[in-house]
Amino acid sequence: MQSQNFEFLRENFPLLADLGALAEAIIYTDPGSATTRLRAFAEEVVKSIYEFEALARPQKANFSELLTESDFKNSITPSLLYKLDYLRQQGNLTAHGALGNQKTAFACLGTAFGIGQYMMANYCKVPNE
Repeated sequence: MQSQNFEFLRENFPLLADLGALAEAIIYTDPGSATTRLRAFAEEVVKSIYEFEALARPQKANFSELLTESDFKNSITPSLLYKLDYLRQQGNLTAHGALGNQKTAFACLGTAFGIGQYMMANYCKVPNE
């Protein structure tokens, strides 16, 4: 699926590009599902950072637990942690019954885009422009 805003991730992070594209495709018709997809985007980012930073991943840890591990928190900026947790929280709401709305879904989309830029600049050495 082609994305309007996440194609820059395709070569290095194809799953992130696909999740961003899916969120874009449904944001007007189903903003709650778009928000849930962006939660999945954030979770994949966290898993990728664990791999890039060679961090020990606790077995059977859920997304929230992965975010709060001290080694993980020490390997990223507080701003990135806040953004990842924002997507987690908003996506959890919609994954568990909240309808969501376009304003929040678009805020999450912008947050995910910024996280994608971070991933490219920090792990693929692509300048953040």
